Amino acid sequence: MEKYYMNKLLISFLVLISCNVYSQNYSPEQLSVKELDDRFLYIKNRLENERNHSYLWQYGWEGFYAGSSLVQLSLATTADNSDDEVRYGVGAFKSALAFSAMLLNPLPAINGADSLSSPAHNHSNIQTHTRTQKVERLKRAEALFKRRSDRAKNIHTWNRHGTAILFNLATAGIVSAFGNDKDAIASAIGGILASEINIWTQPSQGTQDWQDYQSLKSSDNWSWNLQPTLNGLAVSVNF
Repeated sequence: MEKYYMNKLLISFLVLISCNVYSQNYSPEQLSVKELDDRFLYIKNRLENERNHSYLWQYGWEGFYAGSSLVQLSLATTADNSDDEVRYGVGAFKSALAFSAMLLNPLPAINGADSLSSPAHNHSNIQTHTRTQKVERLKRAEALFKRRSDRAKNIHTWNRHGTAILFNLATAGIVSAFGNDKDAIASAIGGILASEINIWTQPSQGTQDWQDYQSLKSSDNWSWNLQPTLNGLAVSVNF
C-alpha cells in the first residue's frame, strides 16, 4: 500500500513538472547583444507599423476640436437670440475641453519609431552603441511600448464610454435650462456621437503588440525553481 502511494505521488510530481513550465520576466542585463538589438528592432518595427494611424488620429482630432471650438465660439458671439448663444457657447466649451484633453494626454509614440530617439543617443545605427547603452536603450523602448499598451487597454472601458456620455448629458442639461430642449437633444446626440467615434478610431494595436513582445524568449538564459502546489511540487522554468 505504501509503495502504491509513493508511485502515485511520483506520477503526480512528474505531471506537475510537465504542466508548469512557463516563461517568466527577464532582465535586459541578461540578454546577449544580438538579443538586445533584436528586441529593440522588434519594438521599432511595431511602432513604425502604427505611425500613420497614430499621427492622423492625434492631430486629426486636435484639428477637429480646435476648429469646432472656434467656429461655435464665433456663432455664439454673433447669435441673434439667446437660445443659439447658449447652444453654440456650450458647444464651444465642450470642443475646447476636448482639445485640451488631446494636448494634455497625447498618444505615446505618435511619431512611430522616431519616438524612440533621444538627444543623447542616435538610434539610426544600432551597431554604434556599447552594450550598456543598448541595455538602457531597450529599457526606454520597453517603457514606451508598455505605455502604448496601457493606453490601448483603456480605450474600451465602461469608465471611458460612461464619462463621455454623462458629460454630454450634463452639458445638454445646461442647454435645456438656459436654451431649449431641441437644442439640448441635438447637443447631447452630437457630443456623444463625436466622443464614440473618437474612442472607436483610436489606435488599439498596442495591447496585442505588447502581448506578442512578452512571448519572446531568450535562448541564452534560463533558470528553474521548485514551487509548492496543493498536490505536490511544480517545476518553474525561466527561459
